[in-house]
Amino acid sequence: MSFRAYLRLLRDGRWWISAGLLIGLAAGFLSAQTTDPVYSASTTLYVAAIEGGGEPGQAYQGSLLAEQKSRAYAELMSSERIRAETANVLGEPIDPGVISGQASAGSPVVTVTARTWSPELAARIANIAAGKLANLVSELERPQDRLLSTVITVRVVAEAAEPTDPVAPDLRLSTALGGLIGLLVGVGITLLRRNLDRSVREPAALEGLAGAPLLASLPKQSRRQAGLSPTPDGSTGRNAEAVRMLRTNVRFAAGGREITTLLIASAVPGEGRTSLACELALAYGQQRQRVLLVDADLRTPRVAQRMNIDGSTGLSSVLAGRCEVDDAIFSWAGVVDVLPGGPVPVNPSELLDSERLVNLLDHVKRKYDVVLIDSSPLLPSTDAAILAARCDATLLLVRHGRTADARVEAAAEALRRVRATVIGAVFTMAPGSMAPPKAHRDTPAQAEPVAAAALSRRTEEVTQSITVPSPAPEREVTVPTALDPTPPADPVDTTDRTSTTELPASENGAAAPPRPQPTPRAKTSA
Repeated sequence: MSFRAYLRLLRDGRWWISAGLLIGLAAGFLSAQTTDPVYSASTTLYVAAIEGGGEPGQAYQGSLLAEQKSRAYAELMSSERIRAETANVLGEPIDPGVISGQASAGSPVVTVTARTWSPELAARIANIAAGKLANLVSELERPQDRLLSTVITVRVVAEAAEPTDPVAPDLRLSTALGGLIGLLVGVGITLLRRNLDRSVREPAALEGLAGAPLLASLPKQSRRQAGLSPTPDGSTGRNAEAVRMLRTNVRFAAGGREITTLLIASAVPGEGRTSLACELALAYGQQRQRVLLVDADLRTPRVAQRMNIDGSTGLSSVLAGRCEVDDAIFSWAGVVDVLPGGPVPVNPSELLDSERLVNLLDHVKRKYDVVLIDSSPLLPSTDAAILAARCDATLLLVRHGRTADARVEAAAEALRRVRATVIGAVFTMAPGSMAPPKAHRDTPAQAEPVAAAALSRRTEEVTQSITVPSPAPEREVTVPTALDPTPPADPVDTTDRTSTTELPASENGAAAPPRPQPTPRAKTSA
């Protein structure tokens, strides 16, 4: 992994790292506050040795001997005998480790230290233990011949005084140590989660699994923003800019082919298919194109609720022969026409795999410039695969950091089996660093050239990296208005339901594209 990859990893795991740090700081602080204080008192002893009965020539050898003996006497302070004799004088038991001795190298000084919960008791234990050590040394080093043997004495230099401040716990040290441990635990959890995480996060990984280029990354929205219904006016947020970039890239990724029916598919539920289908339909509608949004998710239709329209009649009603297609289409704000899913049928796969759906798609392709189709997930059912085989192109949506690589690979394989044309993949709910910057408060017509120019180089690479299969020969199908397999008795009126008005020429002299004026329908919803 590169350095930037590690930085991205730490940024993705910032909540675990922050939580570990805060929990560690709190644990260290509480531990210091709840631990009983420990006081320490020390008595200083001096070891003196006289070699050879006090002759002046033997003074140097005596000092060396005192230094060596002081280290041995320091070790005796931790003995059971010193602790037992001190406890007898004190009148209460003493735990092991309370009394300790220390001698520095090259020094005849021995420091006797007592650590306990009471300052008065610590001073008493230190002084009593020092006296017991002096008695023990006097017994061990008692000379047999005072004229020829060495005389070693241990004297108290400074008695222990009652300490005023505890030596433990150290509040600052305990808090800092707890924070450090918590920080390391948070980083460890982040690394462990990343090693166990099999979700798709990198654009290169998504392109390799899907077998198609990444056309856009839609930023993650708040729960409030995700639940809002779309508005017909042009938004300038990051998500709106990403949708416009996707619209531009779809046109370039087509490689000159005409794409009328575009399927929005994903591997599993919860990847933002319906939201993207609605927002992409509005983005096409803002370009003054005739757009139809079809909710083909007959298992859990959500487009009607998202667009705030009546969903009691829709695609399932048309495929079942209960109504005509024009009676089930709603005109939404004069920008987009919507064909909701309708009532949930008992046999959605059979309805989608019928000849009526083929006739319906041929019918709407003649009347609209763009037909966007929202489908059910690819893996739980075969509905999306059936639709992908009958659409001009398919977009594969993948939720960033949530969808597993095995599921993306399985979804791409399902599309390949039906020979669907996957023109690109889309990251949804991606981090803000992968999304385009927020645009200024311009109209969509002004913002579109900026987005197209920013993505020109990327879209050229997309065009070069895609091998578009030759389209299958079209079948001539007679499409009755009611989608009945038998031709109707009366001729079908195929006149376009929209009328155009002549617009003034643009600055370069070319005529501006006509804006369709939708005629009012029997069922309208603003």
